Amino acid sequence: MKFYLVALLILVSSCQSFTHKNSFDRTIRLYIHALNTSDHKALSEIITDSITLKEQDLVICEGKQQFYTIFQWDSVFNPHYTLMKITHDDKCAIATIAKTCDRIQFLQDTAFVSNVMFELVEEKIEFINTTEYISYNDERWNKNRSNLINWIKKNHPELDGFLIDQTKAGAENYQKAIKLYQNR
Repeated sequence: MKFYLVALLILVSSCQSFTHKNSFDRTIRLYIHALNTSDHKALSEIITDSITLKEQDLVICEGKQQFYTIFQWDSVFNPHYTLMKITHDDKCAIATIAKTCDRIQFLQDTAFVSNVMFELVEEKIEFINTTEYISYNDERWNKNRSNLINWIKKNHPELDGFLIDQTKAGAENYQKAIKLYQNR
């Protein structure tokens, strides 16, 4: 009898772990799909009101409203996210994600690949942290960004400051700066 009870507990525990992993996977896939389709409504349904977005030690935003502002900024660059893999531990999932967009294409000419940690509360994303840059060409990125900034300061000073304006209008100016620079 004890054997059956232990076997039942192991089975229930395994099923809960499986369900937990499936929940993470499903939510992360919905998140990626919402980003790819610029679907704010779908995104809003799978993040908590207190969502926090970080890149390593830097807090990018806290709360849905700030998250929406960053989402709008990002959407201007026509992003495409590819979910490469998901690994799990007890409290979070780590997703390896490749991102391409007009900005990244200009700055480093290849997809930006990173490991992103997700934490969920009641099947909604509460915390996202880009923990590791896997494919990031720092030298090329900084050179291209510096060249762009310097050229814009000299030739289109009305667009100066585009880099620090993390709003939709700032992203539109960033996009315009890239196009002007490429067509110089």
